[in-house]
Amino acid sequence: MQTTASNRNSLANEVKGRQQSYENRSRHMDSRVSYVKDLRLKNGMDVFTHNEQKYETFGALQQRNYAAKLRSIEMAKTCSLLKVAETRAKAEAKEAQFQRAMDIKNQMFRELSAKQERLSMTKDPKKLAEVMQSMGMKVPAILRPGGGKKQKEDENK
Repeated sequence: MQTTASNRNSLANEVKGRQQSYENRSRHMDSRVSYVKDLRLKNGMDVFTHNEQKYETFGALQQRNYAAKLRSIEMAKTCSLLKVAETRAKAEAKEAQFQRAMDIKNQMFRELSAKQERLSMTKDPKKLAEVMQSMGMKVPAILRPGGGKKQKEDENK
């Protein structure tokens, strides 16, 4: 009987010892996890590798991450500025092309207006034919010398 009781006591002691070691390990891990979480919160919620947690080398990681973040922000700004500059350059080129076309159109209108004014001021048909010829226009048969007579003769025949 005594051996059975001693066996029970030794088993109970072993179980208590194991439970105690489990509780100690659990408390240690809880404190360790809360410590690491505090560090993680202090360092901007970054994800750390096992070695960085083990050796607590969070500063180097933070510096690398911050430098990468600054680089990405700078690249985003540069891309935005390039896009804006490209858009403005396209708009300016389009505006310049439109302005050139309008200048050509206005020049043509001025030339046509000058020709029309010159033609409307000339009343004599002979002079009108000369003016039209000097402008490079096709002179109608009626304005040519003797053109009207030929036309009347053709009608009479």
